[in-house]
Amino acid sequence: MKISNNLNSRTFRLFAHTMALLASLVFISPVAFADSAQSDAVIEQSIISINKADAETIAASLTGVGISKAEAIVAWRQQNGGFTSLEQLLEVKGIGEK
Repeated sequence: MKISNNLNSRTFRLFAHTMALLASLVFISPVAFADSAQSDAVIEQSIISINKADAETIAASLTGVGISKAEAIVAWRQQNGGFTSLEQLLEVKGIGEK
């Protein structure tokens, strides 16, 4: 009889721990998924077209590109009809491989 009580107590504790874990996952998961969805939205919002964006948008969106480089990108685009390859960006004054 004592073995039976000990087993029931252990089973109950295991059940209680499992339920507590499941309950915590229910409350944590929506927050984790919301952060993931928000991160995806931020990534999608930062994709711009250098063939369509104005200088201010380019400067605000691209790390390391200030307004003067962004204006040079727009000027090159206006003179040459837009970029058709990534290598053409190297033709813009102030833009290097880095």
